[in-house]
Amino acid sequence: MDLNTTWFILLGILFFGYALLDGFDLGVGMLHLFTNTDEHRRLMLNSIGPVWDGNEVWLVTGGGALFAAFPPVYATLFSGFYLPLMLLLTALIFRAVAIEFRSKRPDAWWRRSWDAAFLAGSLLAALLLGITVGNLARGIPLDSSHEFSGSLFDLLSPYSAMVGVTTVALFMMHGSIYVVMKTEGPLHDQARKLGAQHDDLLHHLLRHYDNGHAALCPAHGRAVQGPSVLFGVALLNMLPSPIFPVRFSTSAIGEPSSLRACPSSA
Repeated sequence: MDLNTTWFILLGILFFGYALLDGFDLGVGMLHLFTNTDEHRRLMLNSIGPVWDGNEVWLVTGGGALFAAFPPVYATLFSGFYLPLMLLLTALIFRAVAIEFRSKRPDAWWRRSWDAAFLAGSLLAALLLGITVGNLARGIPLDSSHEFSGSLFDLLSPYSAMVGVTTVALFMMHGSIYVVMKTEGPLHDQARKLGAQHDDLLHHLLRHYDNGHAALCPAHGRAVQGPSVLFGVALLNMLPSPIFPVRFSTSAIGEPSSLRACPSSA
């Protein structure tokens, strides 16, 4: 195995680790939309409090490894996706600030404001990550110098938007499983119901993803022919609660494993 292959596998491990670990962080943040009490939101923040900042190190390490191993890819990616990546960075910063500042004052308006920032940052980060993955799977236009030759609107294709929405649903299901594992009582029961709802939403999005991929990439036919990891994830999430750790681990791997790249439009 040559050095390029070794680095490629290492990068896959790093970005998989980020999806697995920071995915539930983002999911818990988006679940703030469905909680009505300050106590429940505080419990959800407490559940990720010891780990959320460490989980984001996987993304930083992955970016550094990409720069060290494949500088041309790094240059093309960070120039072509400059605006989405800056928005992603802003969203992650707002999440971090919201977690640290929410409890600095007891005023209800203060906490609601930071809860909204935490929710918006988590939602935007998950959506942008999905759109980026969708564009990389679909292919982006490059010139002879391997520079991005498209525009911002080329990155907002229906296919990439569909992958972005699917990522949001997947991370919310991932986050709800984590909350079920870490809490009890009414919040635990609410998280179970939310997890089931997002599981149903994920099934629905998968069917549309299958049809959309077939329409956008007719040479490939349908995207979910034969075994699909996402369908395996969905089945695992129907199993009883004693194996929640298994369900939690598998709920993060579905989307990258089931994507099939379209031919580049370049």
